[in-house]
Amino acid sequence: MRPMARKTGQGPPEIELEIANFGPISRGKVVLRPLTVFVGPNGSGKSYASVLAHSVVSSCADTVRAARSGDWAGALLDSGEFYRLSGRVARLAASANGGRVEVPRGLASKIRECTVGRLFEKSLVRHMGYNFGSHLGALVRTGSRASRIRIRGPVRADVSITRTGGAAVRAGFGDERRPVRGAAH
Repeated sequence: MRPMARKTGQGPPEIELEIANFGPISRGKVVLRPLTVFVGPNGSGKSYASVLAHSVVSSCADTVRAARSGDWAGALLDSGEFYRLSGRVARLAASANGGRVEVPRGLASKIRECTVGRLFEKSLVRHMGYNFGSHLGALVRTGSRASRIRIRGPVRADVSITRTGGAAVRAGFGDERRPVRGAAH
């Protein structure tokens, strides 16, 4: 019996994780599919990988859902980058004298990237803290200065977690080439 091919746009998208210096995992790569099974000896990082996978999948879903619904403004209120970009939009609006304002494509793209970056950053930090039940710095592999996680899926992100618990997140939607950097502590 041949496996059924999945039609484009059907089912959940695959998410690829590259992990370095995270808990007991020195280095690893996994592609999350509708059914992903972690197998290995005790202490090899199966639980860390599965909890991280859950946090990432939940954060991707939160980010996509919020971006589609327009429920994202709250995530940006403390973002200096967003204020700078919205100031540019306000100046454009003021120069239009009540007429229609065309926001340049580059500016609109930067606002979208800023939005996605902040949404994903806040969601991932929240999910990881809750799911692991510890300070993020405690997740860095013993003897390492930082953990690195690369995510490729509906949201693309590069995450760095330091021993002090700081998390630097560069994120954007999967179809964007230039991610935006955010930081959470």
